[in-house]
Amino acid sequence: ALHMTASSYLTPGQVSATFGLTKRQLRDWRAKGHGPPYYKPNAKTILYKQRDVAAWIDSSLVRTSQKAVTNL
Repeated sequence: ALHMTASSYLTPGQVSATFGLTKRQLRDWRAKGHGPPYYKPNAKTILYKQRDVAAWIDSSLVRTSQKAVTNL
């Protein structure tokens, strides 16, 4: 059984508002094969799962060294 709800999916506009990414960034990334994974159920609809976008952002973590932090 499918347990996803409509609220589990976000439009590019909702991703933009929720995660601070522009719709243009999302479109450019899709065209280049970058960015978070997405669904395209028809020619005019793009949808993202909120957890996929969050996981994609989480995967971009950059760790700073303690030395760099103390030199601020």
